[in-house]
Amino acid sequence: LKVKKLRITANYKYMKWIPLESDPVLFSYYANELGLNQPYEIHEVWGLDDDLLSMVPTSVVAVILLFPCTQAINEFRNTKCVLQYSAGDTTQPVFWMKQTVGNACGTVAILHSILNSYNQLTIRKDSF
Repeated sequence: LKVKKLRITANYKYMKWIPLESDPVLFSYYANELGLNQPYEIHEVWGLDDDLLSMVPTSVVAVILLFPCTQAINEFRNTKCVLQYSAGDTTQPVFWMKQTVGNACGTVAILHSILNSYNQLTIRKDSF
């Protein structure tokens, strides 16, 4: 997997993305269009207690958490957070990209999920 580094210009600051509806069926369709082979699907997690987690199918590869960022969250992330990668295979690099276009959080989340799990997923040849 080769990722090309792009230079972000000031013009991107004012661009808007058509947001994805927070719907697991739509997210699954979009991920499939990006090249993710079935039987992988995206499901909602309604909560973290045992009863609600039991409704999530097993063999989870990634979890997407969408929430609005506040100034306090951004300041905390920029000053106190350190990225630690402690997954089973630490030889794989972590893919991360900053969201620079408004409303693209769902798309960025799906890309992060797929590209950080590609060694566990089946991706169609020539789709990325």
